[in-house]
Parts: sequence; structure tokens; C-alpha cells
Amino acid sequence: MTPAFSLLARGNTLWPAEVPTDQTLSREGKDHHHVPAACTLAAMHGEHSSAANRPRRSGLPSLVLAALLVLAAGFAPASAADRVLRVSGPSKVQVGDEVRFRTSGFKPRERITVSLVPTINRGGNCCGIEVVKRARADNDGKAILHWRWPSYYFNGNERKPWVNGSRVDVIVLTPSFARGRKVVRVYR
Repeated sequence: MTPAFSLLARGNTLWPAEVPTDQTLSREGKDHHHVPAACTLAAMHGEHSSAANRPRRSGLPSLVLAALLVLAAGFAPASAADRVLRVSGPSKVQVGDEVRFRTSGFKPRERITVSLVPTINRGGNCCGIEVVKRARADNDGKAILHWRWPSYYFNGNERKPWVNGSRVDVIVLTPSFARGRKVVRVYR
């Protein structure tokens, strides 16, 4: 038997007094309780969810909705995330040197930003520096981006120097979230 109202440890489920539960032991020897279906908040207030109490619904509207969604997905234009921008440039850079990266795959006159992020932090949002903020692609969807390689990047508000020989992602991004990446090694 379980004590009265040992709740909130298991989501929206209340455990009323004198309700037997199934107890099993895990590999670590801890008790795991399985909650009977009738012990939910709705059941505690007299609202039972048996099939006899629910109104019948036809599956036709949901089937039509699903068919329309599949049809619409087939005609939807490719999203920007499906576009892959091509980025080419040096594979090794020196802090303080001017670097050039050729890029293509943009829409005509599309805005471009470039960020440098340590590869070890790929996928996170802690570190990096934005080096190109307001470039634009030409009418053919290409751009040559150039800047002087900074001696540091930001980790929060703190400036961190590049670790000699570390890998850095050069991320080229558009406002519609199309992106391209080139990995380079940075040397001091």
C-alpha cells in the first residue's frame, strides 16, 4: 500500500491511500512504482476515461487533414536550411593575417554574416566572434569575403586567445539560416 497523496514525484499523478501498486526492483535495487490507470488527477475528481464515457468520433476528418498535409509538403518550396552554401579558402591561417574565402550558393544580393567558432564547441552557443556583419552576395549568388583574422574570440564576455594549432569553424550564414562551413587551423 502507498501513503496518501505522495504526489508530484511522478508528474500529474496522485497516489491515493490504500491503492495497491506493483513494485519491482531495478538493477540498483531501487523500488519502481507502477501507477494504476485509475490513479490520475482526472480519476481522483470522478472523471473516468473509459471508452464508454467518451463520445465517438469519426476518423475521416483526421485522415483528410493528414492527406492535405502530405500534399502540401510535396509542393512546399525548399527551405533555406536545405540550401548548402559552398565555402572555400585557406586550410591554415595566421592570427593577424588578412584572409579571403570564396563563397557561392546564395540568392542574388542576399545578406551574409561570418562567424568564427572553435570547432571543439560546435553546436553550442558559448563561444565565437562575428567578423563579417553586413556583406552581400553579387547578382550571381557569389561573394568573396575577406577580413583580418582576430587574435581572440569571446567566451561569454571574456576574450580568449586562439589556442595555437586549434581548429576553427568559419561559418557563413544568411538571415534565412542557409549556412556553409569551412574548418581551418589557426596559428599564433
